[in-house]
Amino acid sequence: MRGIIDPGGQMVNALDRLYLAAHLPTLIIWGDQDGIIPVEHAYAAHEAIETSRLEILEGVGHFPHVESPDVFTDVLLDFMESTKPASTRHEALRDVLIEGS
Repeated sequence: MRGIIDPGGQMVNALDRLYLAAHLPTLIIWGDQDGIIPVEHAYAAHEAIETSRLEILEGVGHFPHVESPDVFTDVLLDFMESTKPASTRHEALRDVLIEGS
């Protein structure tokens, strides 16, 4: 955590790189009571990855898989069962990197 968050706030931001995940099935699970990374970041990530699925768990903090394991597992299994795998053609990934968005 020291390399990401210091007393002055968050030092690293992934938003400028999330476009790279646009072709990947992406599930974002976030607790609405996350005191480390606010839930607004989940909405921003979801907006940056238009094809993503966002699940906000009510009353859950930074560790949804620990704090609400049954709900977390249900959401994850549903996502896995209802989502097609991504194509991992290296040429397509290269093209996305070259394009930059």
